[in-house]
Amino acid sequence: MKRICLIVLFLSLLLTTCISALSESAEDPVVVRVGDITFTQSEVQFGYVSSLDVLKAFNGEVTDEDRQVLLDGTIQRAVDIGVAECKLKQLGKYDFTEEELSTLQYSAQQAFDQTWQELYKRAQEEDVETTEAEITHWLEESGYTVYAYFREAQITERQYRLVEMYCSDIVLKQSDVDDFYMENYVEPDREKYENDIDLYDSEIALTNSEAFFVPEGFRYIKQIVLPLPDGFEDQLKPYERRVKSRLQDAQTVYLELADAAAEAETMEDFAEQKAAYKAAREKMEEARQAYLAKLKEAVPQVQDTVDTIRQATEAGIRFEDSIKKYSIDQQYVEGNGFQFHPNSKRWPEPFGEAIAAMEKPGDLSEPVASDDGVHIFCYMGDVPAGVHTLTDEERAALEQSALRAAQKKKLDELVQEWKADYEIETHPELIDVE
Repeated sequence: MKRICLIVLFLSLLLTTCISALSESAEDPVVVRVGDITFTQSEVQFGYVSSLDVLKAFNGEVTDEDRQVLLDGTIQRAVDIGVAECKLKQLGKYDFTEEELSTLQYSAQQAFDQTWQELYKRAQEEDVETTEAEITHWLEESGYTVYAYFREAQITERQYRLVEMYCSDIVLKQSDVDDFYMENYVEPDREKYENDIDLYDSEIALTNSEAFFVPEGFRYIKQIVLPLPDGFEDQLKPYERRVKSRLQDAQTVYLELADAAAEAETMEDFAEQKAAYKAAREKMEEARQAYLAKLKEAVPQVQDTVDTIRQATEAGIRFEDSIKKYSIDQQYVEGNGFQFHPNSKRWPEPFGEAIAAMEKPGDLSEPVASDDGVHIFCYMGDVPAGVHTLTDEERAALEQSALRAAQKKKLDELVQEWKADYEIETHPELIDVE
């Protein structure tokens, strides 16, 4: 990603920063009023635009229906928070002491500083030319100010007060937590990945991530990369140059074909360019095959080392120890290795075939040569398929998430009941949805 994505950095603000209780003015009219709690046009507009940016980042195109749903949701969130805050005022639990305000202000400053540091770090990592002052200005102009974090902290604290007053009696059984885990974590991943090896491959295996549901058939693989024989890289260079030259030729002919096709009235009008492109592709493939054939010549020159590694494995020497001793790539000494599926489409043919040919854990592949060296793969074991088994730490975090979700659900239901107690006024027509 070559741009700084505001959306990813500030998801935590989206539901709350649009709802400061300020007085109405001609320049910033009220869009939502609940009792004496008001939400102005600028605040609700900011909340809507932030949510819209998130949707665009994840879904790309946004329909008119999507925009209406987002607007309705933004208005509804403001109404719900307004109802909750009116209830706290009625109960005399709305205000903060000076000490509490000081704590919230400190928390807001810390959150702003952390966001600033993360944004600046990303700018540096992505070679975005920017100054510290520009980062600060951009954040504040975009609405992500210390005050926005301060308001978020106030709103969150008031939500906690209501939870303590009305939802502290909720106790979950283990079966409730299990159901929460399946519904919110496992089933979404099952739906995505169970019958889509390529999607799991690209989103999980390729990024070395974890999923809550793993399709059948994935294996853990480690490799040793032996250096190419001395002088072999020089022998490869003429073949590399030929491949690049043929590729450039094919690209040139393709552009000529595209131009001819754009101006043609019938298929026959660009038949000559089509034939030329086919011939150029064939020459490019010939050059590529010659390069691959030359690469294979590296294998016999390191066969003695390959045989030594195979003998060590058969004698019970850990493959990791052989990695340490022989490999120029040490990244797979620790951990499980990388994930591979025999039906995966992302592997170059020689690699995919060599890895898929291994039948059981402990098997070694036939050596395969690449630009990087000669690869020897080891089938380390099977990736546990099905539902991810939670660690004790993950289980504890899940229980907290399930409890918070249950408390939020009860509080949301109470807020809907409390709406009848307050006068509610909304003006969604004041929000620009484009």
